[in-house]
Amino acid sequence: MNGMELLSDLLYAENNNDVINSIRKISKAELLYVFSFHYNWGNGFEIPQTILDNENCDLGNALLLFYDASGFNFLQDQRLIYNTGNFEFLKKLYNRILERDFNYSDIEYIPSLTNVQKYKLKRVNPEIHSIFLDGTIGKKINVSII
Repeated sequence: MNGMELLSDLLYAENNNDVINSIRKISKAELLYVFSFHYNWGNGFEIPQTILDNENCDLGNALLLFYDASGFNFLQDQRLIYNTGNFEFLKKLYNRILERDFNYSDIEYIPSLTNVQKYKLKRVNPEIHSIFLDGTIGKKINVSII
């Protein structure tokens, strides 16, 4: 089974423990990124946390997960998500990104923020780190698993 077939199977698996055990074994940042791109957030935060804890998870993937979990709202006004399950996940991930807890690889992730959104974020938080506005440059990953 190649990596993309494995990801396809994992995305539709019903047993989270099997998915978690498989994600822990993934050794390619690109596969983690593709899985993250397709992840169904209705399945909770345990699987994304496992991805983030994988030593092969890079900064681009961490940013992808951050923004997919309502990171823009977190950066704009934490009160928007304070009473949601996203808040603790995002707070911890935000700090890990600032502490440079993720490898910088050649995977590109550019947040899809408009200039107006960037301006608003800078206005609310003048000290916002540029990584949250500009992302990472590098190789664009084909996220198709078909």
